[in-house]
Amino acid sequence: MKKLEGDYVLQSVLTAQKSDLVKSTASTHSERTELAQMTIEIDKTLLKMMMAECIEGEDRGMRALELVSLMKDQTGRMIEAAGKIAEKYERAVLGDKIREIGEAKLLEIDED
Repeated sequence: MKKLEGDYVLQSVLTAQKSDLVKSTASTHSERTELAQMTIEIDKTLLKMMMAECIEGEDRGMRALELVSLMKDQTGRMIEAAGKIAEKYERAVLGDKIREIGEAKLLEIDED
């Protein structure tokens, strides 16, 4: 778990730097694509961390839910994957809460 946390922090810092570069310069298509890919990698790391929390037990549900709320995915695929992980480890309440987060994020995107 410590390795995943370290990966998450490193990826977040690098992504923030790339985001600043893209926002403050005349960025190229490849730079914007790389930024999008970096964001996906962060979400994948969060999914792995969430799965580890599910494996640890039912009492780790709040941490797993917090990890899901950190996801940046705008397509809903990562939230859907998180819901499937919760189902796989028989965490029904967590799955319901994840769906609520997913619905809230979709409403947020629609309002923008």
